Amino acid sequence: MLIEKLRPQLTKLTIEEIFVSENIALKNYASFDNLYEYVFYLVNTFELDLLFNPYLQFFLEEIHLFEKRNNSNIRDFMDWFNTKGAQRSIVSPEGANAVQVMTIFKAKGLEFPVVICPFFDWKLELHKQISWVENAGSDLPAYFINMTKDIQSTSLNPVFNAEEAKFYLDQLNLLYVAFTRPEVALFISANPKVSPSPASLWLNGFFKSQNWNALASGAVYNGEFEMPELEQKKMAPGFVIENDFPKLGRPQMSFKSAENWNVDELDEKRLFGSKVHLILSRIKTAADLKIELDRCLHKGLIEDSDVDLIQSEIEKLFQDSKFAAYFSANAMNEKVIINTSGKKFIPDKLIFNSDEVIVVDFKTGQQSPKHIEQVLEYVGLLKDMGNSAVRGEIYYTENGEVISI
Repeated sequence: MLIEKLRPQLTKLTIEEIFVSENIALKNYASFDNLYEYVFYLVNTFELDLLFNPYLQFFLEEIHLFEKRNNSNIRDFMDWFNTKGAQRSIVSPEGANAVQVMTIFKAKGLEFPVVICPFFDWKLELHKQISWVENAGSDLPAYFINMTKDIQSTSLNPVFNAEEAKFYLDQLNLLYVAFTRPEVALFISANPKVSPSPASLWLNGFFKSQNWNALASGAVYNGEFEMPELEQKKMAPGFVIENDFPKLGRPQMSFKSAENWNVDELDEKRLFGSKVHLILSRIKTAADLKIELDRCLHKGLIEDSDVDLIQSEIEKLFQDSKFAAYFSANAMNEKVIINTSGKKFIPDKLIFNSDEVIVVDFKTGQQSPKHIEQVLEYVGLLKDMGNSAVRGEIYYTENGEVISI
C-alpha cells in the first residue's frame, strides 16, 4: 500500500517533496465533476483499501450526503467538516458482532446481554445547575441563579434544597437506567475517592455492605458469569462489486418516482424528460428558470451539457399560453398529500383559484390510461379534504396536448 510506504517520510518531508520523490502528479480538483469523484480519485491514487475500511466508506458517504444537501464546493465541505463532520461516527448495525458505545440516555429502553459502565465517578456538581427564581412585587420579579452552597445561608435556602433534591434524583434515575440494561452481566468501574460522585455517595457504601466475593485488586463480584448460548445468525457470504462504468461506476440518475421506475425505459429521451420535469418542479415563474438551472448544476443534479437543452425546451413550453398559465401566484409545486392509509401522493401542481382547484400533472411520452387514473386519484383526495370544485388537467410536454378530467 502506497500510504504505508510513505509513512516514514511524513514527518521529515513536505507533501510536495514526497510527491516529487514518488513521481506522483495529482490532478487538479477543477478537472472533476464533484467532490465525491475527487476524493475517490485520491483513494485510488494512494491505494487505500476502500473495500475493508468502514471508516473510509463512511467518510465517502458523508461527502455524498453533504453534496446532496448542499453543494460540491470543497471550501464549504471543509468548513462543515471542521465544525460538525469531524464529530460524526459510524453506527454499528443492529445484530453486528461488535461493542456498541452509547450514553446512558441513548440506552434507555434497550437491553444487551452484557453492559459495561465505566467512569462512574463523575463529579456531582450542583453549582453548575441554574434555577429560575420568581420574586413577585420587587424591582426584579424573576431571575436565574446558580445553585452554589452560599445560597444555603440566604432566604433562597428552600430553593437550593429543592434543586439539590431534584438534581440527586436525576442522578439516581441515570444509575437505574444503566443498571437495568443488562440481561446477563453488569460490570462497573469507578474511583471511590472522587467525591462527590455516584461511586462515593452510593455505590461504594452499598458494595461494602454486601457479603460479596472480593479480588486482590479491591474489586468485588457476585454470581457466576455464564453467557447463554446465543442464536447464531447466518451471514450471507461476502462478495466484491466490480464495475467498469465511466464516472466511478455510478449510473445516470433518474428523477422519477421510485413507483414509476422501469429499467427498460431509462433511455436518453426519457432521462432528459425526467430532468426537464425536475426543473419544472422547482420553478414558480419563467423568471426562476436560469436560477434553478444553475442551482441544479451546482448540486450535480444535471450535467453541464444539459443546461442549454433544458433551458431551450422549457422556454419553448412557456410560449404556450396554456402552459404559462399554470405558473401563477396561486400555484403550488409538488405538495405532499397523505391519504387516510398514510400513503403519499405528489401532484405536479395545485392551482387554487377563487372558484375551483385545478390539479395539473406534466407527462412526457404517449398518453396512457394510468395517467388519467393518477390524476383522478389526486382529484378525489382534494375533494375529501373539503374542496368541492376540483378538476384535473394532464399536459403532455412533447406536443402541448391537454386532457381535462
